[in-house]
Amino acid sequence: MDQLFEARCLPSGAFGAGDSDAVSAYRTFLGTLCLQMLGDEGPGPEAIDAIRGLRREDGGYAERSGDSAAQTNATAAAVALQLMRGGLAKPMAAETAGFLASMQARDGGLKAHADAAAGDLLSTFTGLLTICMLGAVNALHLGALARFLRSVARPGGGFGASPADAGADVEYTFYGMGCMALLRASVGEGG
Repeated sequence: MDQLFEARCLPSGAFGAGDSDAVSAYRTFLGTLCLQMLGDEGPGPEAIDAIRGLRREDGGYAERSGDSAAQTNATAAAVALQLMRGGLAKPMAAETAGFLASMQARDGGLKAHADAAAGDLLSTFTGLLTICMLGAVNALHLGALARFLRSVARPGGGFGASPADAGADVEYTFYGMGCMALLRASVGEGG
């Protein structure tokens, strides 16, 4: 196990692909979760600084240090890491919530990145969860998000990745159920 972590761990303590020295928000998030399950508290200040280095002008976070554009899922990973290790300053949290709200597509779901044509359920779940953790759920149009959830629910049960995805699977059903629970909690709180 130690060899696996060493192969992916960068000098800062953040994680990247085995063949690259680029910090990865998602790999660092997953590596941190694995380390925590093994009893290690996870990344130290240097790794969190490396993750903060992925922040872009629009308030979102890029997946890798060489990427120019922020992405919804990378932003969720970067925010989760920072919250695990002490949080975000209020102005940064507000800008990040604004970025996530800007990812809400016309279909009501959240897009993976600004150039995506429509929302997808994975990005909707990670974006909604993150914006809830930031205490800014009202930045989203919750009615539109609920309509998106109905469009990806399948008549036989479960959820698909997008309205165009005819099937349902366990992964997207998890995201759909998670979104439903977050919406219910948000509406229950007057959100």
